[in-house]
Amino acid sequence: MIETISLASPLYPDRLKRIHNPPRILYVRGKLPSSESPTLCIVGSRTATPYAEEVVKIILASLTGTNVIIISGLARGVDTLAHSIALSHNIACVALPGSSIENKDIHPRSSVSLANIILEKRGCLLSEYPSGTKASRWTFPARNRIMAGLSDAVLVIEATEGSGTLITASHALNSNREVLAVPGPITSPLSYGTNRLISRGARIVCTANDVREALGLDTTPSFDFPLQKDTSNSLSKPSLTCPDSQLWEALSTPCTHDELAVTLGIAPSELLTRITELELLGHIHVRNGRVSRTIR
Repeated sequence: MIETISLASPLYPDRLKRIHNPPRILYVRGKLPSSESPTLCIVGSRTATPYAEEVVKIILASLTGTNVIIISGLARGVDTLAHSIALSHNIACVALPGSSIENKDIHPRSSVSLANIILEKRGCLLSEYPSGTKASRWTFPARNRIMAGLSDAVLVIEATEGSGTLITASHALNSNREVLAVPGPITSPLSYGTNRLISRGARIVCTANDVREALGLDTTPSFDFPLQKDTSNSLSKPSLTCPDSQLWEALSTPCTHDELAVTLGIAPSELLTRITELELLGHIHVRNGRVSRTIR
């Protein structure tokens, strides 16, 4: 069900009321974030590198067990990583597509499954666009001001020169939100935007504690070591329904899609749907045509 919330409604998010040109109407599916919960917007390149994925995993692992809410835009790349990895840590998400929030309008189509999982996991979809509005060049920049406005801080992970990600950072600065940026190698075009933000005063993220501090959370030595992940390689079995549990069990060693289809005795189309859902939840991953369990 889609709920319509006007600017005059007591349900309208307080953070959003304080930005320049707040949306007059919000369309919402799911549960709006509490005004008492810290909110972190994570944005970045749509061609995210393994480095970006590793950084997202480390930062979100450090937020497990907190009441932080992750905000992003359902786009390919860093947005999708932020949502799916947050969900794997039971962190609620708010997703803002550059379209209406109806499944038929969400772009890219590959994000529809993720959007529905966000709703199942006590999150919400939010937009200022009514039903029937498709994503376009003009909808994304306008959407970005809402993402920034809902957030206490905006974290930028990889951005090329002139990317839409930098528009979100600009909106955050204009709304008096803190901007954080992850540095990258100067030889990579994807580092240009983040390194430039840092040179202009954005808080540099060297450890997960930099993010926790920006959100007003306690900082501890366990999150202070420079962006290193736990090397214990624990592979405890996640809590899954029967069909998904069988798929996970079949991945004692990495398999191709065809091998899994034969092992499980299911149609390739059904297998692809189940693989997509488990990958979005962070339980498995697909690399070079092979499906593997995710090491946590």
